[in-house]
Amino acid sequence: MEKPEGKKTSSYLDTLDYDFASSTSCHGLAHVANARGMFSRLFWIIAVLAMCGGLLYQLAKLFETFLKFSAVSEVYVKVSITCYQ
Repeated sequence: MEKPEGKKTSSYLDTLDYDFASSTSCHGLAHVANARGMFSRLFWIIAVLAMCGGLLYQLAKLFETFLKFSAVSEVYVKVSITCYQ
């Protein structure tokens, strides 16, 4: 990818950010980057944030459930000392 020339792009990093967002496999970011209007972009931003919130909620519930079950282990050691004469 070549460095953009001219005043059309604000910076090279902005172009890299847009290229990444529009071609990433994280599909919500691509929709946000390629949205045509303000309403469409706002919709996709809200949708992506809602899905991230849902993911965090599910992870917190899963971790909470994991911590509810305690694991107790008992180990018995039997030592037998035998002297051979």
